[in-house]
Amino acid sequence: MTTRTDFRHAFTLARELGWRCTAAPEDFPIVPIPLTVESTCNGAALAPRPQVDVPASAASPVPAATRKWTDQANANRVIAHFGADMLAVEHDFYCWSGTHWVRDTTRVHRYVMQLSSIIAQEVEAARAKVEAYEKDVSESVRLNRPAKSAHLKLRAAWEEMAGKEYVQALRDLEGAEAWQQQCEMRTRQDAVFLTLQKVLDFDSLRLNTHRNLFNAANCTVDMRTGEAHAPRREDYLTSIAPTRFDPTAQCPRWEQFVREVVGAETAPFVQRWLGYSATGETSEQKLVL
Repeated sequence: MTTRTDFRHAFTLARELGWRCTAAPEDFPIVPIPLTVESTCNGAALAPRPQVDVPASAASPVPAATRKWTDQANANRVIAHFGADMLAVEHDFYCWSGTHWVRDTTRVHRYVMQLSSIIAQEVEAARAKVEAYEKDVSESVRLNRPAKSAHLKLRAAWEEMAGKEYVQALRDLEGAEAWQQQCEMRTRQDAVFLTLQKVLDFDSLRLNTHRNLFNAANCTVDMRTGEAHAPRREDYLTSIAPTRFDPTAQCPRWEQFVREVVGAETAPFVQRWLGYSATGETSEQKLVL
């Protein structure tokens, strides 16, 4: 069995299709490969290929908002709750499914739509703070707690009696209640969505960079060692096989079929080559004909 380099095959195809090229196919000779050479599937025997050092995302850490009731603050809220499960890649969003990263913009929209529920927690916290301050004032003053539209003189009296912290707690409660309602409006949600696209920007070249990791239905397999581990976000894999990995599984009927088709002598090479094809390796630079 012989193989041709990828370049020679490309020139042959181009010539058959009537394309023109300046390089000659003779510059890429036929390379014979003995069937006994352990040169393809066996991970330990593969020619080492250096990993490409892909630069990290250019996005800087999300700056903290200086005001509580802004779109930037809302983006911080969504990232604090769901940031570990989101990536913005070339105007699309990828979300962590538990096994791999999936292109899923709809889920990010659903995350943003939970802003109202997130702020509801802040409303409850602000209300609890106000109630804690109220325990320190007299009953008569507490019964006349000023509302948002109360007269400035009444607020000044409260500030003198209960202190500035109490008045600030009231303002926080009022602001949280008003902002909670606004966050159910489409304009507020769209603004947060666009902000997330910018601050969560992730370089697409960092996806699927592990050439020897195979994502099975129940685990991720390192094809260099045969070891399996639980799916990890930091592997940045975007595909998964529907089959579960079982290191003890046998396939006698398949092995028999391969021997019947290519012969017992060629079967080991076919097995190695198919194993090599299951990786992301291209270091061999060969095409089987």
